[in-house]
Amino acid sequence: MDEELCLGNPSLIARKDCKRLIKDAQIGETKRLDQDQWQFLLDTAQRMADEDSLYERNLFLMAAMKVLFLRISELSERSDWVPKTGG
Repeated sequence: MDEELCLGNPSLIARKDCKRLIKDAQIGETKRLDQDQWQFLLDTAQRMADEDSLYERNLFLMAAMKVLFLRISELSERSDWVPKTGG
């Protein structure tokens, strides 16, 4: 059986090529809205939706993110999935 020897640390080589392992690409601190900021956002979305039904989708998205602890990426369009609301 042929064997290959690796000189050095193979994880260092992998880090250079893998974007998920690059230190600078990793998020150091997760930024979150505090309770007052969420309340302001939801109140504003509610007021806008009450004034114009066009903004009901915005209210739904904000409420879904708050209540279901969703990230924007979980509600946004991807190559294999397109979000749809309504009929």
